[in-house]
Amino acid sequence: MSDTHSQLASPRAWLDAGRKQLGPRSRFLVAGDTTLTYGDIDEHTTKFASYLDQLGVAPGDPVMVISNDPIAVGQLSLAIIRSGRCLCVVDPGGTPREIRASLVVVEPALIFARGDEIDRCELRQDCVWTVVELGAKPAKTLANRLFAKRDSTADKTSWPAVIDNCSAASELPDLDPEQCALIVFTSGSTSRPKGVELSLRAILTHFETLDHVFGFAGSVVHNVLPLSHVDGLIEGPLMTYFNGATWVRPIDFSVAAIPELLDSVYRHQVTHMLVVPTMLALYDRLASDMPDAFDTPDFQMIVSSAGPLPTALWTRFESTFDTVVCNSYGLSETVTSSIASGPESSGTRRVGTIGRPIGCAVELIDEDGAPVPEGQIGEIVITGDHLFSRYRNDEVSTTKVLTDRTFRTGDLAIRDDDGFIQLRGRKSSMIVRGGRNIAPAEIDAVIGQLAGVVQSATTGIDDPMWGQRVETIIITEDTVSSEDVVTHCRRLLSPHKVPQRVLRVNEMPLTPSGKIDAAGVRDRLSGPRHEQNDHSSDIDDVVLRAAARIFGVSEADLSLSSTIDQVDGWDSLAHLDLVGAIEDHFSIIMSNADILGIRNLGDASVITRSHRP
Repeated sequence: MSDTHSQLASPRAWLDAGRKQLGPRSRFLVAGDTTLTYGDIDEHTTKFASYLDQLGVAPGDPVMVISNDPIAVGQLSLAIIRSGRCLCVVDPGGTPREIRASLVVVEPALIFARGDEIDRCELRQDCVWTVVELGAKPAKTLANRLFAKRDSTADKTSWPAVIDNCSAASELPDLDPEQCALIVFTSGSTSRPKGVELSLRAILTHFETLDHVFGFAGSVVHNVLPLSHVDGLIEGPLMTYFNGATWVRPIDFSVAAIPELLDSVYRHQVTHMLVVPTMLALYDRLASDMPDAFDTPDFQMIVSSAGPLPTALWTRFESTFDTVVCNSYGLSETVTSSIASGPESSGTRRVGTIGRPIGCAVELIDEDGAPVPEGQIGEIVITGDHLFSRYRNDEVSTTKVLTDRTFRTGDLAIRDDDGFIQLRGRKSSMIVRGGRNIAPAEIDAVIGQLAGVVQSATTGIDDPMWGQRVETIIITEDTVSSEDVVTHCRRLLSPHKVPQRVLRVNEMPLTPSGKIDAAGVRDRLSGPRHEQNDHSSDIDDVVLRAAARIFGVSEADLSLSSTIDQVDGWDSLAHLDLVGAIEDHFSIIMSNADILGIRNLGDASVITRSHRP
């Protein structure tokens, strides 16, 4: 590709460079049994651009997509950006409170969402935006959806049917490289979400860097990260298009799906797999009997991001699976990675570090803003053309961290004599759970709305599987239980933000100045996962008590027939927590098949008995 400056003279040519090297039948997306080609993407984009013009959605206007469906997000995201509008993808698993908070920040001109999400979040009660329903699961190709005969009674007001009668735009509009092309959300230090504005220039500049380091051009990328997650969206459909690559998303990630996900590496000739450290830990724990999963003629590397990668896991995984794992560091404000320990050919690789800066300059500074000597801890400060433009409608927060194309990350690190960087924590209290950033202040604000709660303090507790666990201590009136707090949080917070443990205390740890003592809170919560005074040997009782505690429900609401689909809070993270609690209590180790075979609590009891003398 030509250099950045010449590409800026023609931003559309810059964006479409990878696409222009491919024919219309080249694969863009493989999702389950559905395949979309680049021809499908082009066909949809030209009709969609006309549709936006008809609605009066102007260039630069934000369009919100509330979905995690790769077919819908893949097509809509590219059509929105390629037609000169601004994209924002929101997690459909968010609560109505969270989704409506994102609407306040973005102020979209147009919203796409499933009918149940429209009703649940009451999206049509406001007349300031247009809401379009996402239709049923599309057919296998866009051509079938656009040109196949349809039932005359079909709903013509939902997507993709709404573009059926639109003429394809003869040409797409010019693109402004400085215009906001994408808004992504990041957890701030307060309960209010921050909308990170990324320009087209920042995104495309960064894609060139990623291709240079990891070789994504023409690749087949396995990415099943959530599409509201910056690495799922940006390094899913957007980076795929830029590099003329193929995006593989065989099934959504879950513990039960691990064998199928790894089998798909060979089946789809995958070259790169994108993960967060928690996914690596789960593969390491549950797929060690598949050591040849990456032993294919095509596979090149795994790229881990969105959280610290423990060195022991890194080296063990590479040894077990005989493959290359790369580590990267970045934030939503830097598109994705700004520092990477890439493949050997990149000159950035050193196991146990986040590597060296890629496509940018990095300084480590002290509290006064002065550079620190090598070997000393300092805050990571990044300068480059890939930085965000601002936090949307939040000038105060923007000016605190962004000046003259330089971004203060709030992360602490040290740099050795060879220029390799190691993370050393955060200045802020941000929790990173399973690759997702969580603001404790948001959780405490929600808990504070529950009648009978006097005070709460939420923090992250280190965990080898999830990076950190969300745990809370509370002072409450006698009428409020820990289960009540979890139930309340589940109504108002996304599942990954709900505390995994709520501990009632009589007094809150305080500093001499009267503020909550964060270290004291962590000390109170740093005990073992299982109940120290639970010495029961009855397997059924132990399983039910552990499940109630881990899932945050009343034991009275559980039985041995309770299944994964029936119990709130029983997700992939909680599943492994339950297994760990049972293993700890009875001093056993379950096999991979045992863990994947637990579909109800009775299964857990039966498997536990099989390991007992």
